[in-house]
Amino acid sequence: MRQYTSIALFVLLALSGCAREADVYAIVQDRAYSPSEFKHAAANKAFRTVIAGNPFKSAQTRAVHDGVLAAMQTANWWQPLPFTPKTVFTETPKGLHNARYHVVVALNPDEGKNWYSAPCAGQGKPPTLRATEEIKVRMIFCRDTAPLSISHGTLPGPATPDETRYKRMITRLTMELFPQRRDDHNCIGSRRKGSC
Repeated sequence: MRQYTSIALFVLLALSGCAREADVYAIVQDRAYSPSEFKHAAANKAFRTVIAGNPFKSAQTRAVHDGVLAAMQTANWWQPLPFTPKTVFTETPKGLHNARYHVVVALNPDEGKNWYSAPCAGQGKPPTLRATEEIKVRMIFCRDTAPLSISHGTLPGPATPDETRYKRMITRLTMELFPQRRDDHNCIGSRRKGSC
């Protein structure tokens, strides 16, 4: 009996380990992008974030969007750097913020829409699809109407908004959206006065 219990426990642990992490990738869209631009846009300011969609069938949209914002905050970035801004990602920035910059977050984006060719234009909400088992998230860092960088993640489902791997995907996507770890001599290394 004890042997069957051990086998059942082993199988259960193996199956629980099958919940794969998200596949995440990022693309720098603008060749003139540099990490100092993220610092300029976000340092010690609110950062306007446009969120659209709800990839979960049984979750309230407001709760899902609040969870995305919570996972995006720089406090969760597990590789803090001296020039990582202490920004606050928010849908409703108040007070000091740089209006030229914003982030767009599409939860299960509709890939068949014209939004993909101009994701920063109009500053409106991107088109999204209804809840599906596989969760896709696309983030875009915008300067005015120009996309500076894009990150995309796919999480094999099913998943819930409270699941650790979903939250970890949002945090990873946010970190990848701002490739501040690249060698940028305006901000690291030489630290020229007034450059950052």
